[in-house]
Amino acid sequence: MPPLISRLRAPTMFGIGVSNLYHNMKLPFIDPQAEDAPLIIFLHIAKTAGMSLNAMLFRQFQQKILAGSVPGATQSRSGMYRLPEVATFYASHSADRKKEFQACIGHNFFGLHKLIDRQCSYVSLIRDPIDRCISTYNYLLQTELIPRSTSFEEFVELELVICNSFQTRQICGSTSLDLTADFDPGTLMTKSSVTENRPVEMFDYIVARHNIQRHFLLCAPSERFDEVTLVLARIFGWAPKDVVQPKINVTDRTIQRNEIPAKLLTHLQHQNRYDEKLYRFVTARFDKLVKSLGVEFQHDLERLREHSAESSKQTSG
Repeated sequence: MPPLISRLRAPTMFGIGVSNLYHNMKLPFIDPQAEDAPLIIFLHIAKTAGMSLNAMLFRQFQQKILAGSVPGATQSRSGMYRLPEVATFYASHSADRKKEFQACIGHNFFGLHKLIDRQCSYVSLIRDPIDRCISTYNYLLQTELIPRSTSFEEFVELELVICNSFQTRQICGSTSLDLTADFDPGTLMTKSSVTENRPVEMFDYIVARHNIQRHFLLCAPSERFDEVTLVLARIFGWAPKDVVQPKINVTDRTIQRNEIPAKLLTHLQHQNRYDEKLYRFVTARFDKLVKSLGVEFQHDLERLREHSAESSKQTSG
């Protein structure tokens, strides 16, 4: 069998080689313990089941994870950890310790691979953008980062950058799409997207799509969480029962999609039009991948869901 690195290489930008499992619809096998294994960067996009996937990845990689929330790292106003600070923290470790890191997890913009001396491959989840905006609203209400009296319409009128094609912003990796000021919960009730940074454009969507095609081991819809974890289990050689993960950080819904007034929904859809395009693109690719894995994958998926149901019974019991 050829060395791991050569099996993972694909045509790339920025000079790094990553697995592109969609290229020939065959899942690669990656041994995280291998000396030449890539650093897996989980690009955590808020309110896309990222905390649930975080928990599963922490369980599998254990102490060999570099967290995005590193000591000394600051967050932009949109909640993104600044990549140069994460890279500096990584560089502060010994050569042996850096080799031990198997994954990096955090709310980061795409691009960490350009700042560290390691081959990298990305993983991310994205979500239907309207559902994600609703979930963000519910989360901010429940955590009282916005007043409990804030209506959904008032929330949308804030034009927060995190609800303005933010998934495209994050995967595109252009820092001009982020907010430069430091994170401050007290500023959430002020307009922050159209006045402090440039809007997302078609070019940004094209770059985000290109990044997914060239640099992502896996990018998939969060609504397909069980399938995502099973694909990762196959790639890394984990047993399906070991990737069973209850959903965490799930927020209660205070508004349903069908309750949003038509004019407000149209406005939201316009704000998130590039996220909608990216979501459809990612979903179509993931559909194709899952279909290529055949009946055996579906049988494994049924067994995973059985393990999940049994685990839920034991937890509730």
